[in-house]
Amino acid sequence: MPSSPQDLLRQTLLLDIEVNENNIIYAIGAIFGDKTFQAPAGRKIDRSTLAELDAFAREARFVLRHNILNHDLPRLRRLAPDLRLLARPSIDTLFLSPLAYPANPYHRLIKNYQIVRDSINDPVQDAQLAGRVFAEQWDALVGQFAVNSDVPLLYRGFLAADAELAGTAEALAGMGIPLLQGNDLHDAFAWFARRHACLAAVDTLVTQLVDGLLPLPPLAYVTAWLSVAGGNSVLPPWVRHQFPLVASILHQLRENCCHRPDCDYCRNHHDPRSYLRNFYGFPDFRAEPATADGHSLQEEIVTAAARGHSLFATLPTGGGKSLCYLLPALMRYHRRNTLTIVISPLQALMKDQVDNFSRLTGTRIAAALSGMLTMPERTEVLEGVRLGDIGILLVSPEQLRNTSFRATISQREIGAWVFDEAHCLSKWGHDFRPDYLYAIRFIREFAEREHVGIPPVQCFTATAKKDVKAEIIDIILRELGLKMRQFAGGHERINLHYEVQEVSRYDKDQVILDLLRSRYDGRGSVVIYCARRKNTEKLAELLQARGYTAEAFHAGLEPALKKRIQDGFIAGITPIICATNAFGMGIDKEDVRLVIHVDIPASLENYLQEAGRAGRDRHAAECVLIFDEQDIEGQFRLSCRSMLDQREIGRFLRGIRQFARGENTVVLTLLKTIFPQDTFWRDNLNRLLQDWQEETGDTPQPAAAVEEYLHEALAEQDRMKTIADGLFLATAHAVKGLEFDHVFILGDSWDKEVGAAIADERRLFYVSMSRARETLHLFVLDTAGNPHARLLAGDFTGERVVIQGRNNHLELMDSDGVAIARLSKKAYDEWADRLDSIREARIVALVRRYRDDVEDKKFQTACHGRSWEVPIVEVMC
Repeated sequence: MPSSPQDLLRQTLLLDIEVNENNIIYAIGAIFGDKTFQAPAGRKIDRSTLAELDAFAREARFVLRHNILNHDLPRLRRLAPDLRLLARPSIDTLFLSPLAYPANPYHRLIKNYQIVRDSINDPVQDAQLAGRVFAEQWDALVGQFAVNSDVPLLYRGFLAADAELAGTAEALAGMGIPLLQGNDLHDAFAWFARRHACLAAVDTLVTQLVDGLLPLPPLAYVTAWLSVAGGNSVLPPWVRHQFPLVASILHQLRENCCHRPDCDYCRNHHDPRSYLRNFYGFPDFRAEPATADGHSLQEEIVTAAARGHSLFATLPTGGGKSLCYLLPALMRYHRRNTLTIVISPLQALMKDQVDNFSRLTGTRIAAALSGMLTMPERTEVLEGVRLGDIGILLVSPEQLRNTSFRATISQREIGAWVFDEAHCLSKWGHDFRPDYLYAIRFIREFAEREHVGIPPVQCFTATAKKDVKAEIIDIILRELGLKMRQFAGGHERINLHYEVQEVSRYDKDQVILDLLRSRYDGRGSVVIYCARRKNTEKLAELLQARGYTAEAFHAGLEPALKKRIQDGFIAGITPIICATNAFGMGIDKEDVRLVIHVDIPASLENYLQEAGRAGRDRHAAECVLIFDEQDIEGQFRLSCRSMLDQREIGRFLRGIRQFARGENTVVLTLLKTIFPQDTFWRDNLNRLLQDWQEETGDTPQPAAAVEEYLHEALAEQDRMKTIADGLFLATAHAVKGLEFDHVFILGDSWDKEVGAAIADERRLFYVSMSRARETLHLFVLDTAGNPHARLLAGDFTGERVVIQGRNNHLELMDSDGVAIARLSKKAYDEWADRLDSIREARIVALVRRYRDDVEDKKFQTACHGRSWEVPIVEVMC
């Protein structure tokens, strides 16, 4: 018997084969003792080459490779089934890895299911590396056995029962690990599992084991994970795919509560009150709102969520809604280290929840994935998810289209999908977002792709009306087959005092100052809501001039500035915030004593969300709405812009008949409606079809395939020249530079690759200006013959520019919808800046930052300029 890994390796053929994309072997390397074998480069790998390999391995007792059972042996067996080396016991370091290194951090030389190579396409070095991996696994397993652990005994007993894994089990024998079989193996496993799982579930499992109803190898990996349960270690994804029974058994052992008084596991891991006290420090759940029988509704929701039920819960703002899904997520993480994914609408909300959860529980298992992260920060979060350090991941629905996000979560078991602000799922909700509907489809398709069941889906909101709730419940039942348990907590907040004052728009500033003097004594915080971004800044400047510490907050600010203002508000450094509704769902601060609405909100649901920022500590707070009657008319005008009248509906019907062309079935896609002859369709129906797509799934919308940054876009310029007719414009941001996550295209033809990329096109683009001192200029450069740039009309200084495609031209508008400039492809448009017929051109978006100490405007325009270029190909007028 070998006394060291080196002794066993001297008896073992270390093998590596390389295959190409057509599954054809193109390289072989092997090591036996101090000899090496390598197929000559460029020589076809055929039966004669394999015969030479077989002769080389003639005296080997074992064959060792990483993933040899699934990768090497099947390919060799297809090509030469009579090889003698195929009859040798195989040692697979892939199968040993989760047993030797079950805990995070895992084996340093293995990532996912592959060895981390230190060479490129060198099979001999790869074979040598596999031997090195095995030697480290040997030391780890011997170390486990040396500390009187019975776990390696269970490993050998369970693996030895399988002929394919017999060689791996023999390697364990070489380490001096005894063999347990029959009742000895069953009893040892029962004794071990009762320390880590539900007693009733263990008894059931052992009975199945004794009756021979279970294959044994999966239990080796069940044992390995149970030995480190409760930490930050995950079940490797390849184990879940190779042995689906492993996840099922672990769920049976740790996810179901038996309620037996003698079961320590269930008493400690299935009791929400115990978790509430131990991690949040609260003695009990909130008594209000209460169920019909007088129990805490919050406790009922947490209990149902922790037991894996799909549910729809309505709780008033400030009613402890986030705890209802974060506490069950924490429990799931400790029981099985599953990942709970929370889909949330606002970046500020995600960050705030992560910070509060980490502070209250003293854990670091929650993270948010949003556009506010730098690339290194994003990489760190994704790596934490992959390794198991992250158990609660808050994301915006747009992240579901990101390939790196999808690849990362496929490494984890999903414990539950949570929709925060679930009213965004309904087209009848006050804040409908089509990407929320895509999330439903994504959940189904992700489960199908991973060959797993659909996890529980849990929806939470404070403002869902009956028709909104009914639609969401119907969508989830229809698309996912999940029945939702319903919990209704109402909307009433007894600690809030509501007041409405009608004032002239010219008196609003004075009324706000009067309210602050009479209602705010310097303790706690104040939130003042304005409908427009520029009004938040004007009001903040007014308050600062009057001696108040105040800041403006809206979506147009730089990410770093938004973060600083938000952190200052949470810390109490900035007690007064003048904000748009971007602040509405985004902040959870307990001591907001006064909320003032300077303009009427878009809906009653919006008002409940925004006013609900007050009094979240359940102490008295005031909510004051001041309005001018003309404000109401303004809101009606904004609402009317999104409505269809009877004439427009008639045009839709006529258009559908045109598309039908005598067919009984009509399928409309985005690409069919971008450039039809009737421009009405291009301007209206295309926008509606995005929502229709997500609901029907008729034409699946691919993830955005366009590049995000300028240098990547310019690298693709040669490919773009294959497009016959297109006008490109992308978002230019004063801080981030050019962004290609939303690209508008005008044109009549494109190749298939580009066509797939633009299936995600959007109608509006926002050029965000971080400060009023920055001005956006648009130029056109004719690179075909005219070397001079022509400045387009409409230089703009302000907080935002909206760029919209309408009637075959691009319109620039300010934040109030007032047209600034137009770039057209049509000669009939006399108002627009027309482009001559050219082969190639570029639009240049130039942002100039004015120096504060320079008065001369001519000199200012030459200072601190930054520009971004967008290619235009074959623009014809």
